[in-house]
Amino acid sequence: MLRFVTTLSFALATAYCAAQDGMLGTKGDSASQFTPSTSSGGGLLQMVLAVIVVMVLMKLFLPKMMAKYGSKLSTGLNSAIKVEESASFAGGSIHLVTVKGRTLLLGSTPTTITTLADLGEAPKNDPGPTFMEMVEAAPVRDFPTPPSVDQMRAAIQVAEENEAAIALQRLNQLMR
Repeated sequence: MLRFVTTLSFALATAYCAAQDGMLGTKGDSASQFTPSTSSGGGLLQMVLAVIVVMVLMKLFLPKMMAKYGSKLSTGLNSAIKVEESASFAGGSIHLVTVKGRTLLLGSTPTTITTLADLGEAPKNDPGPTFMEMVEAAPVRDFPTPPSVDQMRAAIQVAEENEAAIALQRLNQLMR
């Protein structure tokens, strides 16, 4: 990595010097600094070089800066300390933290950390039964069997006879 950075720095320095001496189609005199250039080759090269330098600096120094200044309260996966929730406000923040089975409410400011409340034992995280356990535990229902074709025909015939009898009764009532 160090060899790459050194090589890149040398290449950038060489390209910059070549651009300043007029080798890349730019003018080297001081008067050209104040007049607009018709050639964009040198400006494009300088822009590309500047982007490369910025990217290299970000790659090298940004992780170090984030580790130093951007650290938050975080723990590993199997740690005895777990941050359940956090909330920030103007003067600091509060954290709901589980430490070795106990739940604590902590208040933090830039200078201090205070225990606001000891909430006791942490609740057990019971997810409940699985879907298959619920299906197996469900009661078995006996659904009635559907009637056969002969039973359906008999029911239709009875209904038609009843309708005919009801219609006859209504006619008799109207005739009276």
